[in-house]
Amino acid sequence: MKPILKKVAAPFFFLLLLGALVSFPAQAKVGKATKVRPVVISTLQKGQAKVRKGDYKGAIADFTHALRSNPKSAEAYMGRGLSYYSTKNSQKAIADFTQVLKLQPRNDRAFYKRGQARADIEDFQGSLADINQAIRLNPKYAEAYNHRAMIYGDYKGDLNRSLSDLNKAIRLKPTYADAYYNRGKALSDLGKFRGAVADFTRAIVFDPSLAEAYGSRGTLRAQFGEKYAGLEDLQKAANIFSKHNNSEGYQQTLALIHQVRQIQQP
Repeated sequence: MKPILKKVAAPFFFLLLLGALVSFPAQAKVGKATKVRPVVISTLQKGQAKVRKGDYKGAIADFTHALRSNPKSAEAYMGRGLSYYSTKNSQKAIADFTQVLKLQPRNDRAFYKRGQARADIEDFQGSLADINQAIRLNPKYAEAYNHRAMIYGDYKGDLNRSLSDLNKAIRLKPTYADAYYNRGKALSDLGKFRGAVADFTRAIVFDPSLAEAYGSRGTLRAQFGEKYAGLEDLQKAANIFSKHNNSEGYQQTLALIHQVRQIQQP
């Protein structure tokens, strides 16, 4: 499998979407066992609202304030860790997820998110250990299987185990666009191009904004005789990258479009 945990993709292949949606509970849970000061609840809610708006720096400030009032707030560590992860500060994200796990040793999501952050700093062994633990705690964690598949493919070079995990992720979550996209990449690396195109198509059905799936499908189509269908896919990918202000993806796609246009049709 081509490197898919790195930011720069090889020619004719596209970047992998690793980000999971950041979600928080509507409000902090307050029970008899753990009393939370009102100021902490209020600050947590402010931080959560800022995350939903994409104001991660503001959210980090709010979660930090909440932790000053209650250093044992797992929710505040989790929220701040997710915010650090969203701003690509993986080391601080790892530290906060570790704090969550000290307070809640069976928090499968904290293991999963720490595994993602460790993969970003190329600690693949640590990432695999965390993802394995997330799956042990929650055997129906589709996102964890998807992430472990990437590690098996890249770090271990084991495409068969990678495909096995991707199949599990899709069985657990039949509309999981990222898993279809990743399985398409694995099938393509195995030379199973028809299956790869079918999976890229499924990924597009479930997430029409997935530029990488259009780009990968377009590339394969162009390589195997469907030049104009390939160009149409690549142009859609370029348009989506441009709309999302992804200049790297946009420039890579324009380069591919130029190469495909040079292909001489029989």
